[in-house]
Amino acid sequence: MDGRRVVVTGMGIISPMGNNIATFRDNLLSGKSGIGPIAKFDASELEVRIAGEVRDFDPAEYMNPNIIKYTDPITQFGMAAAKQAIHDAGLDFSQFDPYRLGVSQGVGYGGWLSTLRLHENFLDKWSKECRSFLNSCSNT
Repeated sequence: MDGRRVVVTGMGIISPMGNNIATFRDNLLSGKSGIGPIAKFDASELEVRIAGEVRDFDPAEYMNPNIIKYTDPITQFGMAAAKQAIHDAGLDFSQFDPYRLGVSQGVGYGGWLSTLRLHENFLDKWSKECRSFLNSCSNT
């Protein structure tokens, strides 16, 4: 270990338990569950019909619509949580070296909506879009 220190100055969260720290904390402490019936797609034919889905999230509150259309929800969640953390920390980016700031993000697994959409487009159209974006979107 080289002795460098890391300082956590702000927090943010987008999760099935809440889309900000206060809501997440309140739901966690009151014993509420983030698990419920799947609502994002028709799950009636699936064996499992419950999941932990993020609800009531509007990416337009956090990013430009041009970015939204090219990013998977998991990327949008991460960007939104990072913006919350920056706000929570009270940081003014103009006062800091951008190469000395970072965001630590925890994600279980994600990016499949973009991967599926691009795969379907690839099979249907053999689109140049798929060849150029498939790898980067599946790795977000």
